[in-house]
Amino acid sequence: EPWSPEEGERLRARCEEGFDIPELARVFQRQEGAIRSRLKKLGLTARADKARVAPNEGMHPTAQKTGGG
Repeated sequence: EPWSPEEGERLRARCEEGFDIPELARVFQRQEGAIRSRLKKLGLTARADKARVAPNEGMHPTAQKTGGG
């Protein structure tokens, strides 16, 4: 099914929010390859391939602590 202009804008917004390819595929109910292809067409490929969480953000809080408490 072709992408509508509205879907393209929603995809751009989600990408800028930090959604990764699998998340975008779930949100838009499309294959990951279709998401990558559309992002490439929109010039957003690199951004969407990044993980949504920064290093250490996804870790359990106690795993981040060092030393005694």
